[in-house]
Amino acid sequence: MTDSSETPADIPFPTFGCLFGLDHGSKRIGIAMSDAEQGMSVPLENYNCQSPEWDTQYITKLAEAYGARGLVIGLPIHISGEESVQSIAAREFGDRLATASGLPICFQDERYSSTLAEDLLQDAGLNTRKHKGRVDMLAAQILLQSFLDRPQESQPEA
Repeated sequence: MTDSSETPADIPFPTFGCLFGLDHGSKRIGIAMSDAEQGMSVPLENYNCQSPEWDTQYITKLAEAYGARGLVIGLPIHISGEESVQSIAAREFGDRLATASGLPICFQDERYSSTLAEDLLQDAGLNTRKHKGRVDMLAAQILLQSFLDRPQESQPEA
């Protein structure tokens, strides 16, 4: 940040540069990243949660190492469109990351991303035991890609 009075919410969300997509869970965080042109996303890794402070520090350092310019956080929403208890946890996670990293964040509806990830892994012929290690980062890739594919006139939700 250039001005110490700015908060990450004040920073415009970047339209160029690497973005991180994060599928936040209570046990694991799936991490994906985009290319600099923000045209495609790839799964990066799964991170096993330790504590809120440790998790924030790890992801902040990882984002810095990859030169991320913004963070897209999956927002678990009920089929009805209402936010869930997990939505509150995802928003708190996003706020911690924004404060620690100084990067702008936005939330992306992640409905069905984990189900789609599981279906893709099953279609690839991986057994259920092997799914667990890949579902979260693939879900992060799916939610980040859906963010990247949104119509240009759509504004990210801060």
